[in-house]
Amino acid sequence: PPPPPPPTPPYQPPQKSETEMNRAEIPEIKLKEELPEEKAPEENIIYEDVEEEKLKKRTEQMVPPKTVKKNFKNSKTLYIVIGIVGVSLIIFVLLLLFLLKNLFTPHFGSLEIKSNPPAAKIYLDGAPIGNTPFLQEKIDTGKHIVVIRKDGYKPVRWEIEINPGKKVTLEATLKSYEATQTANNQKMVGVEEIDDLVEKAKNAYDENRIFAPEDDCALYYCDEILKIDPENESALDLKDKILNEKMNSIKKAARWGNWYLVKKETELLKKYFPDNEDVNNLNQKANNKIALYFKRKKQTIAKYKKLAEKAIRDKRYVTPPGDNAIEYLKQILKLDRNNYFAKKSINKVKDAASFQIDAAVINSKWEKANEIAKAYLNFFPNDYKIKRKSELIKKKYQEYLKKVEINKKLMMKKEKIKKAKEEFLAGIDNYNNGRYQIAVKHLLNSIQNLPNPSKAYFYLGACFLELKNIKNATSYFKKALSLNPKDYTSAYELGIIYLSTKKFDKAIKYLKIAKNGIVPGVSPQKIDKLYQKAIILSKMSSVFRSSIPAEHKHFIGSCSGYIIFTENTFRYEPTSSSHELQANLKDLEDVSFGETSGFNFKYLGKKYKYKIEDHNKFIILKSYLKKYLKLIKK
Repeated sequence: PPPPPPPTPPYQPPQKSETEMNRAEIPEIKLKEELPEEKAPEENIIYEDVEEEKLKKRTEQMVPPKTVKKNFKNSKTLYIVIGIVGVSLIIFVLLLLFLLKNLFTPHFGSLEIKSNPPAAKIYLDGAPIGNTPFLQEKIDTGKHIVVIRKDGYKPVRWEIEINPGKKVTLEATLKSYEATQTANNQKMVGVEEIDDLVEKAKNAYDENRIFAPEDDCALYYCDEILKIDPENESALDLKDKILNEKMNSIKKAARWGNWYLVKKETELLKKYFPDNEDVNNLNQKANNKIALYFKRKKQTIAKYKKLAEKAIRDKRYVTPPGDNAIEYLKQILKLDRNNYFAKKSINKVKDAASFQIDAAVINSKWEKANEIAKAYLNFFPNDYKIKRKSELIKKKYQEYLKKVEINKKLMMKKEKIKKAKEEFLAGIDNYNNGRYQIAVKHLLNSIQNLPNPSKAYFYLGACFLELKNIKNATSYFKKALSLNPKDYTSAYELGIIYLSTKKFDKAIKYLKIAKNGIVPGVSPQKIDKLYQKAIILSKMSSVFRSSIPAEHKHFIGSCSGYIIFTENTFRYEPTSSSHELQANLKDLEDVSFGETSGFNFKYLGKKYKYKIEDHNKFIILKSYLKKYLKLIKK
């Protein structure tokens, strides 16, 4: 029979990777609608709770708390990046739209001109551009003057405005001149006169006689021509040319804010172009600007007058800079050089400032006197009386500055000394309380500014002595003694240090100094004993470890050899016999010396006699050996 089917395995939800589990705790950015979750097969519903617990445990094991924080930071960074990209994209689109608008927006208009009859010459702003019929697609935007002319016909003139992307169409029917005999005769006479006037107008223009003199200028001759022939091309062209040139220069002056020039030029143009709208507008604008200027000027003068009066009341005649009466009065004179108040007040202020200088000198206020005199001469450099006075004030002021500097240094020195004393006292306090390292810091800070730092050096030496730093202790004790030769305590400490380090000559030197004074807490007898000890040790140290020739006397006969002393032993080494002896110095008894060379002592109940052959060593031993034995036996 066939084998039974295998049992159905329990339902296991699909395991998620660690990355997916991390993402599960981060809010996702949904770009599309979420798909509905897949339901587990009905046969596995029994295991749902068990599997959820397993999955929860597995997730807790796989996702540590640090990962959640890290994912939260990553999501925050993602939001920031998306925001920056979005803002950048919006700016880019706006910029692109702006460029496209400028690119496709037309900067020109078109012009079409027709005439009856055709073939008339066309002039745009005085320059020929073609014949009718005429069509031009690219004409600069703005206002223009168009004139068409044809021989035997009256010219036609338009003032037009071209707008971007717009078309202007002009049509004209030209009228011919009347050909009556009378008119012909008059015309012949007028032509000769016009030719003469045209010549004069051109000469006046070339010589830049545009407006003056009134009866001999270019515009005057143009008007005379037009009285005879209102349609005269030469006169109309010249007038248009002059108008264009002058309007360009007037507009430039307006841009620079030279409204006086604008007013002057437009007033002249108004005489010959009374109906020109641009001329009248600019003239009106210039009048308004000038009126506004005078109004503001009046207000400014009133403001400076008020400030000057207050400065005079406060006696700020020439000082301080930027806020004194003279400067305010000079500002008024810049605006109105004939101002009565400013002229009158300057003289009064000048005299008051001079008296102010004298008062400062009388009261020995040299700084103030120098300041006022210097400011006064800036405003009135040719006042020789104040110049001479100023030289004297400068000298006195320099002396005053030196005194101030000296006082300042003294004050700084006092302040430093005060701080140094505080540091010194803090150092002593820490020394007395056993805080030697802290005491050293305070004492080192104090020595630079103390008037006499010898005590600070002494305490530094004492601190280092407690800290077992013999080298530094010795150095600071020496500095203290060099600054104060009567510092007997430092000398005593140096004597003790050198005595303990077996530098007996130096110990003798400093203990001798200490003997001459009083050392707190140490009796003179003790200092004297230490001094004598240093001398004994110094003398005996010259004998120690020296081979001293000697003769050992026996009961019958003698033998030669060498006596050798050390700090604690006596040794005799004979050259040939066997009478060698080594003894502890403390065990020597009844030590005595002869007059010249004899050296006797008793050791372990037996008497020994020696004859020392080195006289110098004998003298030292005779003088100091007994004393040395007393020292080492104590």
